[in-house]
Amino acid sequence: MKNSEEQKQLRESIIQWINSQKRDYTKGLELMKEADYKPHVIKTIEKWGANDQRSVRALNMELRNYLRESRKQSVPDAPKPVVPAQDTVERFVGNIEKELQKEYPDVIKKTLGEFYSLYRQRSILHRELKEIGESNDENSINERKQKLNTIEAASRRMDILWGIFEKYKADGSLPEATFFSEPFDPVKAVAAGQPVPGYKELTLPDNIDDLKKLKENLRIKISKAENRLEYQSEKKEEKPNPMPEGPKRAELVKRLEEMKKQKEAVEYKIVELK
Repeated sequence: MKNSEEQKQLRESIIQWINSQKRDYTKGLELMKEADYKPHVIKTIEKWGANDQRSVRALNMELRNYLRESRKQSVPDAPKPVVPAQDTVERFVGNIEKELQKEYPDVIKKTLGEFYSLYRQRSILHRELKEIGESNDENSINERKQKLNTIEAASRRMDILWGIFEKYKADGSLPEATFFSEPFDPVKAVAAGQPVPGYKELTLPDNIDDLKKLKENLRIKISKAENRLEYQSEKKEEKPNPMPEGPKRAELVKRLEEMKKQKEAVEYKIVELK
């Protein structure tokens, strides 16, 4: 983890690279690695190599994205999204033993039991992550990445389980019988590079025109979702009327994050195909 002065110097170096007449491929790649920004993108750019025109274009786009994100994070009083409402989750976990005593179908009891187990695992991972500290030696960096990836895998699975339970309470729906056919272990899932069961990745078309249409569609959906969070309406109103905290808001925030990731993937695929 870089201190504020190191982050400032890195941002200045990136700005110089973006503004330079000849954007050097090697230097741009070094800056991406120094920022520890999107390792999967770095691998793709390295695969393309210095002689591929897509490489410098992609570096330029991603480093600009990094600058925008780092500026947002450096604003001291910037509002932070709630993902999901942690106090709601903690209250839910506190009452989960009582929930398990209710006359729920076995598959719902499995849902609650796994949610509780993952919650405890995630709490342990957060504690272990804190114990690693901010050291920048190779072992600490790798261990920190592993913990963060495992926490993300556990969180995604918990969101799916949360949705299953909420849907059951709303209309009595049950998940497919195969959902729990294989035990989910976030550590093994990360090690094997497996997707989180129940999470559908976006399949991208290979046609630029189709990609542009998909990008615009996602832009509209993102705008509507942001308006619903801020105004409880798909259109902007005169005065803010934020959606109250709770499962509904948490679900929308999570969906909004996924749509933004999908839009970013589409933009990157467009660059790749040009």
